[in-house]
Amino acid sequence: MEKQRYREDYDRLRDMTRSACLPVLHNDMEYSIAVGQIGRLYSDLEKMKVSSSQIIVDLARCKTSKQVNDKLICYFKKYSNLLRFDDKFERLQSSVLSWTVDNIIDYDAMTFGYHVAPLLI
Repeated sequence: MEKQRYREDYDRLRDMTRSACLPVLHNDMEYSIAVGQIGRLYSDLEKMKVSSSQIIVDLARCKTSKQVNDKLICYFKKYSNLLRFDDKFERLQSSVLSWTVDNIIDYDAMTFGYHVAPLLI
């Protein structure tokens, strides 16, 4: 049942990133899934260097959305020379960085976003 709920939010995120407008996150679960997706992108870039599982572990250790967003900014700075900048990435990253989680971060949704294929971006 939970996976289906994640899938619905993932599908909504997919549709939002495909549109020309800036995606507007509607809930904390969408935020968590989007963080997982962005973490996966950075992990794919990290595979070129060493083990990639550390990125999702680092994100999962964060207690607040501010800590998650700070970590994403660090990864952005670290990998900006390897990123292919396109509208989808910029829109999703902007939406995530502007979101503040009201409750506890949904780590299951973050993990779902990390492992689900294909990437939104």
